[in-house]
Amino acid sequence: MLAVNKKGRILVVDDEPSVRELLNKVLQEMGHSVDVVSDAGLAMQIIYAGTIYDLILADIRMPGMNGVDLCTLILSQMPEMQNRIIVITGMSWGRTSKNFWRYINWLTYPSHSTIKVLKEQVQAVVNSVGSLNNSP
Repeated sequence: MLAVNKKGRILVVDDEPSVRELLNKVLQEMGHSVDVVSDAGLAMQIIYAGTIYDLILADIRMPGMNGVDLCTLILSQMPEMQNRIIVITGMSWGRTSKNFWRYINWLTYPSHSTIKVLKEQVQAVVNSVGSLNNSP
């Protein structure tokens, strides 16, 4: 039996326009529904408005609320998002709670294999459990 890749609703949060564009293009080409925002505050507004995502991709280093704080806030209010967040960064990690990394996935860019790895990680997360999002 041929495995079928599920399609998910994904939120991309990144302050870099070129990264947002690239992620949006790649994810849409995979057949996913994608919302793209430039900062954590906008992401939380959408989430507080009731939009439900199967996966969130968030940059770590952003002005204002950074990606670690965003992910921590999301997980504190939506524990069902555990392991349904992928953080991305081009920078080194620095000091971050080991506990934080237990509940998320991570990807460092840029590299030639990053897009392939991103696609694999996204699809693995979306396929892993039933959709949290009941909309088509």
